[in-house]
Amino acid sequence: NGAGMEHSFIEKAVSDTHISVIDSSEGIFDENGENKFHLNEEHEEHDHETEHDHEEEHDHGTNSHLWMSVSMAEIQAENILKGLVEYYPEDEKILTENTENFINELEKLKVEEDINSKEEFNVISFNEAFHYLIEENGGNITDEIEIDENQTPTAKDMVNMTENARNKNVKAIFTADDSGKIFAETIGREINVPVYVLDPITYTVSSDDYLSAMEKNIEIAKRNIERKKEELLECNIKSGIDGTVTRVNSKVGRFADDTENSKPMFVIENIDKLQMKVNVSEYDISKIKEGQKVT
Repeated sequence: NGAGMEHSFIEKAVSDTHISVIDSSEGIFDENGENKFHLNEEHEEHDHETEHDHEEEHDHGTNSHLWMSVSMAEIQAENILKGLVEYYPEDEKILTENTENFINELEKLKVEEDINSKEEFNVISFNEAFHYLIEENGGNITDEIEIDENQTPTAKDMVNMTENARNKNVKAIFTADDSGKIFAETIGREINVPVYVLDPITYTVSSDDYLSAMEKNIEIAKRNIERKKEELLECNIKSGIDGTVTRVNSKVGRFADDTENSKPMFVIENIDKLQMKVNVSEYDISKIKEGQKVT
């Protein structure tokens, strides 16, 4: 794969066995180590929450889950072809045909995946493998939460993560079918947002081949993100009475039930028949007359 994913063992493996290595990430990162396809990857504002003292185990500087992006998967396939042809030149024809067929199938997914929407849709990802997939399908990741299967978040951790999600107006949560799923579902219930399960396409999780798994992932991410965006755009708030809006307790982008001090979103009053109770000093009472205008 490359991009640092195998850094913990690859050098020793090459040194001990003298095996040849094909780096499928070649050409995806520039000379500064920045991803050419996601140039803001290292400077994005979303948080990597690690509530369980295992932050050192995750290098968030570079997201090496390149296969979760169709565009990057194409580059990986071309790099693998180049490397295999170098070692097996006699098989160049069949290797090239297979790679071309694979890339053609990727292109079909890539067309479906190309969604450009200016409507911000904040989501949480419980697996950093989904970084490229979610953002390429219209989601804005506010937090990537990594749950260590050997440690369980405390009640305080869950409260903090839930409040953080509510404050950032998260509208959906994405998780794998792993140890993080139960925590994703808990936060989803607390803030009343849907939780969607994606496949990180690793040997420990996936049951489908790569193309089938990616097709399902893109369909889940794209369909649900776009559907929720449409629901927000088509949402109309109607009043049960005629009148004038005299107070607004909600803010743009917030949930309908997330208002200041749990007050109603709007206060609507009939000011045509407005009644007011006014205290008048006994020294001024003689100045008050029926029909007098009030300013």
